Amino acid sequence: MRKVREGVAKWMSVLVAVNMAAWMVGGNAAMAKCEDPYKCSHGFHAFKDIYLKASGGGQHGTRYVYVSNDFKTSGYRGLIINGCLAWNMKGNNKIRLATTSSKSKSQIRIEPEVLGYGVCGMTYYKKNGDSNYTTDVLEGINGNYKYAKIEIYETTCQRENVFQQTGTHECGHALGLSHVTCRKSIMCYSVYDSPNRISSPSNADYATLRHVYNAYK
Repeated sequence: MRKVREGVAKWMSVLVAVNMAAWMVGGNAAMAKCEDPYKCSHGFHAFKDIYLKASGGGQHGTRYVYVSNDFKTSGYRGLIINGCLAWNMKGNNKIRLATTSSKSKSQIRIEPEVLGYGVCGMTYYKKNGDSNYTTDVLEGINGNYKYAKIEIYETTCQRENVFQQTGTHECGHALGLSHVTCRKSIMCYSVYDSPNRISSPSNADYATLRHVYNAYK
């Protein structure tokens, strides 16, 4: 019986090692193929390859995030910042997020606003040269865009305790990612109703971001 247990343990360790090696070799490619009926033509969580331009107007580089000091407490503000910076990926040097105290320097601007009942946050997009923002990155913007504005409703977020979750989800929209139906994704359209209360991007979300910003191979 002891030999049987030792044999099973041995094969289990081999299986784990093989799976880990396959994941490391394959990167996030397999992880990105979450079962979702709404994918871009490459199979990732993006309806279109739409990206937020960097400071120099290009696809690669740093996007600066400005978070208003008008939030009621620094704790709320800190959670929102943590949510945004969660999109910074290890090993991805094509795109990164950094905070700035200069609103004019930023590409993502986050402010407290009173939204509809039960609404935690909204993201708006603005093309370079346009005077108005639009809420629909998929249909309202034909191409790429220069700025994104995120509005967060403090009352709802405080009641549901989802400041960081809201910051992560809305910042994903600001970066060009749209809603998906996969409940393992922070970009799930019903992420706030998820029993798992996801608060950080999944491997599929990271892989999508790499794909959109040409950092995924």
